Amino acid sequence: MSASMCTRCSLFLWLALGLMAAGVAGAAPPDAASVPDIALYYQADPPADQLKAFDIVVLDPAQTRLPDAAARPGPSQWFARLRTADLIQLVRDPSAVVHGRLATLKAQGYTGFLLDDGVALGQDDPQARERMRQVLRIFRRHDAGTPLILRNHVDLALADARRLRAVVVDGLHTRGIVRNGLVEQTSPVLQARALDDVRRLRAVENLPVVTVDYCKLHDLRCRRTRAQALVQEGLTPYVTDPDMSVIGVGALEVLPRKILVVQPVSKEPIDQSTGVRLYAMPLNQLGYALDYVDVDHLPARLTRDRYAGVVVALNDRPAHPRAWRDWLLDRVREGMPVAVMGTFGFDVGPLQARALDLQLSPGKPDPLARVRIVHRDPIMGFETMPAPDPRALSGFRVGSGGRALLTVGVGDRQYDMAGLTRWGGFALDNMTVVSIAGLPGDRWVLQPLEFFRQALRLPLMPVPVVTTENGVRLLFVHIDGDGFASKAEFPGNQFSAQVLRDRILKKYPIPHTVSVIQGEIGRDGMYPRLSGTLEQYAREIFALPNVELASHTFSHPFEWDKVEGSQAGRADIEQNQSEGSFYLKIPGYTFDLDKEISGSIDYINTRLAPPGKRVLVLQWSGDAMPSARALAKTAQAGVLNINGGDTTITEANKTWTAIAPIGVSKGPGDSHYQVYVGAMNENVYTDDWQGPYYGYRNVRQTFALTGSPIRFKPINLYYHFYSATKIASLKALEQSYDFALREPVYPIYTSEYIHRVLDWRHVAVGRKGGRWLIQSGEWLRELRWPRQQVPRLDGSRNIAGYWPGPDGTYVHMGASRAAFALADQDRGRYPQVAEAAGMIRSFQREGRNMRFRFGGYYRPFLVLKGADGCRVQVDGEHRSARQTIWLSGTAAKPVQEHQVEVSCD
Repeated sequence: MSASMCTRCSLFLWLALGLMAAGVAGAAPPDAASVPDIALYYQADPPADQLKAFDIVVLDPAQTRLPDAAARPGPSQWFARLRTADLIQLVRDPSAVVHGRLATLKAQGYTGFLLDDGVALGQDDPQARERMRQVLRIFRRHDAGTPLILRNHVDLALADARRLRAVVVDGLHTRGIVRNGLVEQTSPVLQARALDDVRRLRAVENLPVVTVDYCKLHDLRCRRTRAQALVQEGLTPYVTDPDMSVIGVGALEVLPRKILVVQPVSKEPIDQSTGVRLYAMPLNQLGYALDYVDVDHLPARLTRDRYAGVVVALNDRPAHPRAWRDWLLDRVREGMPVAVMGTFGFDVGPLQARALDLQLSPGKPDPLARVRIVHRDPIMGFETMPAPDPRALSGFRVGSGGRALLTVGVGDRQYDMAGLTRWGGFALDNMTVVSIAGLPGDRWVLQPLEFFRQALRLPLMPVPVVTTENGVRLLFVHIDGDGFASKAEFPGNQFSAQVLRDRILKKYPIPHTVSVIQGEIGRDGMYPRLSGTLEQYAREIFALPNVELASHTFSHPFEWDKVEGSQAGRADIEQNQSEGSFYLKIPGYTFDLDKEISGSIDYINTRLAPPGKRVLVLQWSGDAMPSARALAKTAQAGVLNINGGDTTITEANKTWTAIAPIGVSKGPGDSHYQVYVGAMNENVYTDDWQGPYYGYRNVRQTFALTGSPIRFKPINLYYHFYSATKIASLKALEQSYDFALREPVYPIYTSEYIHRVLDWRHVAVGRKGGRWLIQSGEWLRELRWPRQQVPRLDGSRNIAGYWPGPDGTYVHMGASRAAFALADQDRGRYPQVAEAAGMIRSFQREGRNMRFRFGGYYRPFLVLKGADGCRVQVDGEHRSARQTIWLSGTAAKPVQEHQVEVSCD
């Protein structure tokens, strides 16, 4: 912010506080709980993920469509803005408009209307005032039940306060007009008069009044400062840009949970890109979902209400370096935090250095000279020490507004290879990750969590998690269909399907998601003579109560980009298929994406599924790198998807680069999102099934290393049917199950894990005063507070409890919408759920009492805290609050639920 803008903000704050003392200080404000948080967003593509955190959201149906119902879960209400033309038409033909346009808007999902005839605050327009009076009368007569918000027209609001849900006073301090590059100020006389009107409005029927003010588009600091000043005046603010094209800041500020990754487009699948393979996991762990864009096809606009920052993942110059340079410098000027990883992608000359607050080091160092490390911040040297390359020195130093993380010296010159700056941070060339001879994979030079947190200036916030629920680590199991028709290599002459059914699925009564390959067991597949027998085994497995149905495609494509990319030229794929490289060799079959996805799903549903069950998941085959098109077809078929990601960290490969992200976005919306596994399958641990066949027992190391000291992943047992063909692999499988079930876990179905991941992408996190407000979805109910503080249960909303985890405090939500403040220590006055291996639903807390429904699939238990001396009942029977409460549960859907009541008052 410029000095002049800071001065204007200070003058604004001084004027606002003075007017407050003069006019509003004596007003009796409405009860804070009764004042709704209202957002106004009047442009296309409203960001529903964040807007749903508000109580009321006003959209302009002339500019945009209401988001799908799934993207705007309650209890948010969505209002439609009715502009002058709508209001004129309503006065001319009330019945036709009420039963026509207004009825259509209601059918779309709008629950109320904001009446906006464009009249400015304080404007004397008798004709507009009379028209608005008629509009209110028409609503009272023809549509009395629909809630209304009135913009300005304070005199009419005073006369009809009981009819209104709220009033928007627009332009109290600034008007939505930009002149000479500045937002126009409202005159002090009009401000004083308007503040007096606000006082009178709030005194009538406790009517909520929202004061809308404006700042320039990219000036987030201005929006925060102005909103804070209005709150201090005792007002309910909403400060946005003049076009109402960003999520404004009010008493509630919703934090962005997205990062934009800029990287080059490659012929390889996006899964193998640097942004996905390296940078996504730490950013996911910090609570952020990622969007990916091509460096040569950049968005024209980027705002801080939607994105918390930009990560640049370049290793070389893009095709259009000048356009890229200008785009990046524009983002820096706009205040968007940026982390440059690898290279800037353009030469940093004097002009660029000045814009980036860098100091150029003149001259070039001798490429043969010895490089020494002059300064190393603790962030550097995380998994391996930095080894600067003299041929790739930066040529600059961090400016006075930043901090060097790694400074190297060559002769009498010094260069910064990594640093934090006023606009973000950078880590060049081999200062991010490096390969080390003799070791698998890469190693982090910098600590990525700390670097991204500091470089992108990420705020401390409650982080939604998919690893845990109610303090207990999640566990899910899914089985790929490979080897279903294989014979076990030990006495009994059984198919692997029989062995797995009897030795695993029936032995371990936890949820399993099981898939088959149609081309392996179906009549039109590889073994038509065995099909009858194999299909019967599949039916028996799918009929088990603890089994969820999944497809593993028709022909098990090995390389998805090749089979999909060759559909336009079938001769090419047929020639390559003769070498047996792309998918199973099935007589007479030519690759068809619809048959792979919807065809295989229909086959299972019609021939193998028992009554009441259908396929819920498609498990990607081969390299598990499907295209956006394949993902969209899976969503169109009505099923979820999983596989891919390659989480393989072990003691022998102990690096965070071997931990994959939660998933990858390959296009807009959930229909183009691929969910990754929590740990890779036994094929990786057995050297591509070459041996040792007991290798899957090492997955226990993966579970341990992804569980503590940072919980990166849930426990995921993931393997193939062929693990049941050898004694060594079967024993390793049993050992892995026993290890996973040894500690407290909450087993769920794979589809339920996927639902949690999809919810995770859309959780809204907001802060209001000293409280956090969370809006999640049906499935995700767990948060992680990165510090060892605890939520205050007094005054909280839908917080069932908390538990100290390995990497912070885990906070348990009792519903999809929750609010809480934090304290340094537990006062122990309120009962809570400390740990629970199951799901909590219908949670209610009244004073020191709570009640909820609870159920789990496998050995569900509850641990209560702060309930000593309280009366605890489960299904009407008394239980002790001082002991773990074990409950009945089976791994069959729907989950068996119990009614829990804790009475302490």
